[in-house]
Amino acid sequence: EKRGDAAALDGLGLLELRRAAGRKERDAAAGYFRRASEKGFMDALYHLGLYQLGWDGRPEAELALVDGFARRLARQERRSRKDAQKALQFFSLAAQNGHVRALHKVGRLYARALGVRRSCDVAANAYKTVAERGPWVAQLAEAHAVYARGDVDGARRAYARLAEAGYEVAQANAAWLLDRAARAARRCPGDAVDTTSERPSSAPRGRLGRRGHQIRVAESPRRRREDSSSPPGTTSRLLRTHAHGTRSIRGRCDRAPREARPARTRETRAVASPPSRGRPFTPSPRPHPRAQTLLRKLKRSDNEARILVLGLDNSGKTTILKKLSEEDISHIMPTQGFNIKSLMQDGFKLNVWDIGGQKSIRPYWRNYFDQTDALVYVIDAADHRRMEETSMELGQLVDEAKLADIPVLVYGNKSDLMNAMEQCEIEESVAPVLKGRNYFVVECSAKTGKGLQDGMEWLVDQINKGE
Repeated sequence: EKRGDAAALDGLGLLELRRAAGRKERDAAAGYFRRASEKGFMDALYHLGLYQLGWDGRPEAELALVDGFARRLARQERRSRKDAQKALQFFSLAAQNGHVRALHKVGRLYARALGVRRSCDVAANAYKTVAERGPWVAQLAEAHAVYARGDVDGARRAYARLAEAGYEVAQANAAWLLDRAARAARRCPGDAVDTTSERPSSAPRGRLGRRGHQIRVAESPRRRREDSSSPPGTTSRLLRTHAHGTRSIRGRCDRAPREARPARTRETRAVASPPSRGRPFTPSPRPHPRAQTLLRKLKRSDNEARILVLGLDNSGKTTILKKLSEEDISHIMPTQGFNIKSLMQDGFKLNVWDIGGQKSIRPYWRNYFDQTDALVYVIDAADHRRMEETSMELGQLVDEAKLADIPVLVYGNKSDLMNAMEQCEIEESVAPVLKGRNYFVVECSAKTGKGLQDGMEWLVDQINKGE
């Protein structure tokens, strides 16, 4: 406490709250939470919101807190309504800085109309975002289970979805399954069926792998020299240890000679396992090159494209996406993390990824660049003060290697406002950073829908040309 450590202050607040016998101790706890939150500790903001709802500090009481508060509010307690409004403010602040549990509480308050007018749309968006940010390990384990049941197509779809999110294990598995399907499709009738696999029947001791889910580990040059029976073309998978101790996998998919492949049985079908004890690893920002190529071909064959929507906070990205989806736009919350929508445009299925634009989120934009077919950048045409900042961010984006050679659609949003810039002014601002790129600037309004379809039609036309 003397050093002003935020986590220590928050812990003291929890201790005071748990032993509180009266108003004095509860006020002391709130004081600790406020001091910790002023230092940027989001858990403290979350605890302040719970405090306003009458929380006693016990973790087991947190789940039923909103329902109990709703019963008190039903008794027409004026103080309870004010407390709910304060709690919503604290939860919203914490949620805007990435606190998932706070975002869940925001959804609960909107769903139960506690201190705010009921909005099922806001609640559903909050719950959806919380669900999307859940542990990926469970999804990967489910993909493993689908493959173990023999549903290869289902497993390929599951791994492809996770690969889109940047998970390296899923990228490697999706590439392997797609490559296997491609070889099967090229096989002529009457050819011998190759039931062998690039996956060995067992995993080396001390490496990742469990029963039925083994992986191959690359041998060191020394060991390879000692064992001359291992051909240099044997498929290998490299384990990589991160600074925080978790392990991930890098794959190399060069094909081994057919005679060098070990026999494959049902029990030894292998898919790369998640790290032991379910500990997640940080996804690699660079996708496996073969996975990238095969996934892109898969999407092209299905008339499917991945669109990335970026821009500064409060530029109207989510509102544009909802307007294109013909959804209600009366209640829009700042995007915490990302939203995903699927749109149909001129026979193309567009998987649109809307990423939050807060300053704290922008460093993570690069995690979503993989497999992107087109970029939509949204500018607040009424915000003259931040035009230089938004142009600088756009310039950094188009310099990224993963976003090279893709069309860029720039929406000048909020054109319905009196102080909005004209389209020619927006073009002058972004032209220097987009020099040499294929881009299109559209003046639009997410509120009225003006210009939105013009931009999407151009985008699909460019994607078709790029095939």
